[in-house]
Amino acid sequence: MKTNTLSFRIFLFTSIWMLVSLIVVAILVLQDYRRTVERQFEDLISANLYNLMGSITREADGKLQGKPLLGDGRYQQYNSGWYWSVNLLGDKDINLSSSSLAGSDMPVLESTKFDSDFQRSYRIDDEVGNTILAVEARVYLGEGNDIYTFRATGNMGVLDADISRFSQRLILFLTIFGIGLIATSMAIVRFGLKPIRFATSQLADIRNGKTDRIKGDFPQEIMPLIEETNALIRSNQAIVERSRIQVGNLAHSLKTPLSVLSLEVKNLPETVKQKLLSQLAAMNSQIQSYLNRAMISARHGAITSRTDVHSTLKRLVRTFNKLFPGISFEYEMPPENFDAVFAGEQQDFEEIIGNILENSGKFALHSVEIKSRKQIDDTGKFVEIEIIDDGPGLNRSEIDYVLKRGNRLDENNPGTGLGLSIVSDILKEYGGTLHIDAAYIGGLKVKVQLPAGQ
Repeated sequence: MKTNTLSFRIFLFTSIWMLVSLIVVAILVLQDYRRTVERQFEDLISANLYNLMGSITREADGKLQGKPLLGDGRYQQYNSGWYWSVNLLGDKDINLSSSSLAGSDMPVLESTKFDSDFQRSYRIDDEVGNTILAVEARVYLGEGNDIYTFRATGNMGVLDADISRFSQRLILFLTIFGIGLIATSMAIVRFGLKPIRFATSQLADIRNGKTDRIKGDFPQEIMPLIEETNALIRSNQAIVERSRIQVGNLAHSLKTPLSVLSLEVKNLPETVKQKLLSQLAAMNSQIQSYLNRAMISARHGAITSRTDVHSTLKRLVRTFNKLFPGISFEYEMPPENFDAVFAGEQQDFEEIIGNILENSGKFALHSVEIKSRKQIDDTGKFVEIEIIDDGPGLNRSEIDYVLKRGNRLDENNPGTGLGLSIVSDILKEYGGTLHIDAAYIGGLKVKVQLPAGQ
């Protein structure tokens, strides 16, 4: 998934939100679980304390007797953190304690106050470093006014170990759940944006000339965009077609007045006639030039214009082999380049290559070679076509001369001299290039670069 895409943005923000939510849920669940187990732990210690209260009696000589059955063997283990003790308030000599204390004093936190029921609970560390929870109560035992202090404790390490195990399981489950959510989110994003990707592929087909509009059933949210895009395509096609018709009408409307003027000029004196004929020729050249540019611009503006290079060149070669029976037109293109596409109208491509092939056919002695390949450089993708003939060739000054509009070196061959100039005009509209050099077989090598389509 590319970073600079709508899919990635939706997936990223959704994933971040889910991860933050899972972290918050984990923290809240752990806090609630800790409070719950701590409350249950304190209830257990309190229950042991009440059991202790009911198990201890005072003898006539003042000694304490009793064997509490707390049901937990840890009260028998030395320094286990599970302790109980009973002693007369103000007289430490009258006391009774669990085997786990082994006669030592139980740690007490005197700063903690008793509640209204004369009970209190606190946490404190014992002699060996165990953090214990102590529940303490002061009560009357038997007859008399003597007050006895009852204490029962539990080791908080047990509680911490239980919370740690629960935390590990919770993190594991939430991690699995989070991975599942992220995978599901990715699938939902890809499925939800599938219509957009389909519309994008349809636009690519339009650019490649495979279709003329976006087709398919789309969700209501993007259907207006699809309809507007199709309307824009239809409008573009209508504008291009209208421009073609108007340019054609203009060309026909100008031909008749120019023809009439040419006929009338022939009846004038020779000196005047030559001047007017030269001006009419210049007018005709300029009109033809701008009409060609207008038609090229109109065709180039079509967003669906694409031309298959390989098949078009094969057709042109067959045609020129028939037009010039004494000249061999040979076409060569690497198989891996058979999918080359010119990003423009087929008519313009045939105009460019046709004019060059016609000139090569007129001056070649035996053969004309046509080579084509795809090329990629820093400026983009191009289709490069080389046309090489074995004719007499031209020097640099002659090449510069024939590239100018209407100039011809051989007046015996028919033509207006506009061929290469028209080629240059078309290439300029498409951002292509034209280079003419000496060929290795003695004639000219004409190299054309045209923008490549998908």
